[in-house]
This record gives sequence, C-alpha cells and structure tokens, in this order.
Amino acid sequence: MLTAPVDAGTVETTTAEVAATAGWPHRAAALLWPGAAPVAAALAARGWEAVELLVVARPAERLPGGERAEVVGQSELHSFWDRSWRRDLAPHPDLDTVVAQLIGREHRNDEVVAVTDVGVREGGRVVAAGQLRVDGATAADESVVTEPGFRGRGHADAVLARLLTLAADAGCDRVVLQADAADWPRQWYARRGFVAVGSTWDVVRPARVQAGATTESNR
Repeated sequence: MLTAPVDAGTVETTTAEVAATAGWPHRAAALLWPGAAPVAAALAARGWEAVELLVVARPAERLPGGERAEVVGQSELHSFWDRSWRRDLAPHPDLDTVVAQLIGREHRNDEVVAVTDVGVREGGRVVAAGQLRVDGATAADESVVTEPGFRGRGHADAVLARLLTLAADAGCDRVVLQADAADWPRQWYARRGFVAVGSTWDVVRPARVQAGATTESNR
C-alpha cells in the first residue's frame, strides 16, 4: 500500500522485493495518493493490470425500506459468500483454496473495525447481503450483492437502506465505499446519492504460466 507519490519503477522494484520475501507468485500494489493515474498508466504499458477504484460517499441517514434486511451472524453468510466468489472467480485453477481463503479472512476485520453483516432471506436462505464497517464517525459499505436468480426484487435497496440506517444509529456522518470506475455498480450507487470524492488504483502484475512452470515476463 503506497500512500506517497512514487514512480512506476519504484512500484515494480518494491513489489518484487515484497513478493520475493513472501513467496508470492504475483506482484500487487494499491496506489493511494491523489493523482496516481499517470503511474498506473505507465505500469499498464509495462504489462500490469490497472483498475481505478472511485471513492464515493453520501451522508448516513435513517431510511425506510430496510426493515426486511436483518442483521445476521457472519457464519450465516459463509455459504452465500462461497457461491458469490465462485461465480466471480471461475474458472480459477485453484478455486477451492482461493474461495476458502477469502471467506476465512473476513473475521479478521472485526479486530480493527466494528463489523455488522446484513442479509435478506427468501425461503429461509440469505439471497442478498452487505456489510457495514464502522471506524469512528465514518462507515464503509462493503459487498452489497444479490444472487442472480433473486435480482430485480429490491433486495439490494433493502440491504443498503439498512446499512445506512445502522451507520446513522452508530453516530456516523458519512458512508463511503469503493467502486470500479469502469463497472456498472458505480452508476447504481450514484442513483442512490453517492458522489465521487476521490479515487485510488489497484495494480497487479500476474505470474505467467508457461510450459508448466510459473515465470514472470518482463517484456
């Protein structure tokens, strides 16, 4: 995570050192300073994947419509997250391991922020969910997702209304989230009062698999 401006060469050198020490097959960095777009573009020209994440925000407030979204224990969402990650990541070559790691990391957020998970049920099963993370007067909206077969029924709106209400009840003045600048959810959130207040960049240099071995191409 890089919070001060550096050039593309420094990002490459630093991530290579970290990946080598940790034994990671990929290099990755979050470019968190304002105006990081030129560095992200330079890395993209060198073969990196670069994704701009808009930081969007709106005031926390108590909203109607969230009554059918209930606070749930995190373990109740494990099967929901499992199905969601498998849809997003298939056909990853090590799908079972990656999904297990993604679900297994979630409880660690509780150690640094106040986490509340919310879900909407149909037939007793959670079919839409979201998460609120509270740190002081600011809350973060994470992972509002509805399963494909249950979309178009207002479940995501119910989840978001409950999250905004919980944030207001916790004394937060603002709710923030990150949205891929090139993907449709940012428009969905814009229609619900979220406005862009900044952006960050995620850059990844994936390992290349050639002739049965994992290598890194610098060309």
